[in-house]
Amino acid sequence: MRGRLALGGYFFLHGAVSSSWLSAMTMFISRFASPDSLGAGIMVGLVVLLGVALAPLGMPLGAWLVGRWGARRVAVASAVAAGLVLGGSAFVGSLGVLALAMVGLALANGALLVAMNLLAAGVERESGRLFLPWCHGLLALGGLVGVLLAVQRISAHVPQIEQLLWTAAVSVALAVGLAKSLPDGEIEDIRPRMPQHFAMLAVLAFAAGVAADVVPRSASWRLEIAVGAISLRGEHALALGMAVGGLAGGLVAARIGVRNLLNASAGLTALGLVWLLLVGDTAASLGGFLVTGLGLACVFPVALSLAAARGSARHAIAALSVIGYVGTLSGTQLTAWLSYLLDVRFQLAYVLVVPVVVVVAGTVLSRGSAPAPR
Repeated sequence: MRGRLALGGYFFLHGAVSSSWLSAMTMFISRFASPDSLGAGIMVGLVVLLGVALAPLGMPLGAWLVGRWGARRVAVASAVAAGLVLGGSAFVGSLGVLALAMVGLALANGALLVAMNLLAAGVERESGRLFLPWCHGLLALGGLVGVLLAVQRISAHVPQIEQLLWTAAVSVALAVGLAKSLPDGEIEDIRPRMPQHFAMLAVLAFAAGVAADVVPRSASWRLEIAVGAISLRGEHALALGMAVGGLAGGLVAARIGVRNLLNASAGLTALGLVWLLLVGDTAASLGGFLVTGLGLACVFPVALSLAAARGSARHAIAALSVIGYVGTLSGTQLTAWLSYLLDVRFQLAYVLVVPVVVVVAGTVLSRGSAPAPR
């Protein structure tokens, strides 16, 4: 139990740090770009975003390192490295060095995600019960807490360099403090190949990533036109729904099975999306965000769990992590492109394909030879 709580702490910490450190972007823009140079400001912003956009490159690196050093060592080293790079970036004096720091941060975070997911998959294999949704629920909860803390610090006019250093110091201290309690069981690849039905798992991971990014942005755009901006509140409700759904996912799966869990996820996602499409009232729309988050919460972690149970865990989890992350990054661009083709009221309509994908995936994957943990 202690090892599981420590691993949950790592997921929570990663979510909190990842969602809060970008609040310091204006500090970098003011440092490296003059106030009257819009182009320079955009360039600095793009450099800072490298710390997010290049994380998929660190995921296969993380899988390779886990094969050499083990998931526990890679998780600790990556978490500490990410914190140190984040803190050091507060003192960089040139845009080139900042770019290198952001690349290092992205690689460390990518490797960390793969190592943490592999540790969680190892817990699942030892216990025979679904554990990854609980971990990803804590990841979503950490992201929500990180956003709220960042907003609070900004409202209190805390200097951004102080915010960044505080975030980095806390992340390193907690990563080191929890290191000895992490699970020490290493998951072994039961097959030296990608899992059965990998294409279906990949579609499931990509669809979940796109939906998690598109829903708050598209619905917020529509509601902004209808009743005023509620983007932040919508994202809060979605994150809360994903946190609650993830934390409860393992218990639900133990009672109804993984296939029925996916079916329930599809139903809740469809209900939430229709809710957001039809309801224009701000307060009522928050319920749509919450229900959609409940539905999406378990889709991606269940895909990871199924992949780890059916093939080469290291390579499968790294590949699905890349696919899901790319889906999240591409969601906004996909919505922007479709906004030219669809009326703003129906920007969310195409996301209704996600529940269909989840149901089909649950049907296909339930026929696999290796059962998922309950």
